Amino acid sequence: MVTACALDKKHWAIRLVPLLTGKARRAFVAMNTEETVDYSKVKAVILKKYEINVDTYLKRFRSMNVLSGETPKELYVHTKQEVGEIIILEQLLRMVNPEVYV
Repeated sequence: MVTACALDKKHWAIRLVPLLTGKARRAFVAMNTEETVDYSKVKAVILKKYEINVDTYLKRFRSMNVLSGETPKELYVHTKQEVGEIIILEQLLRMVNPEVYV
């Protein structure tokens, strides 16, 4: 979004702050004031707090299991929900770090 709006990277951290909630906000608040204006540092702190990296998505996707007694239709719905969540998390990661392509 920020690249589509041609927003200078030095303003990214300031634009990101109002969107932060939960763990991400707590990670941001715990930072040194001087570091909070550096997008790269904010991004690194948030990703570390959530323990997100490329392997996170791969492990999550490959760890999906068929539940005991699950019908093919239930498996489809279950898998669709989990994959949907993974896609949403990937999009969030891209929004926090536009240079990442997972």
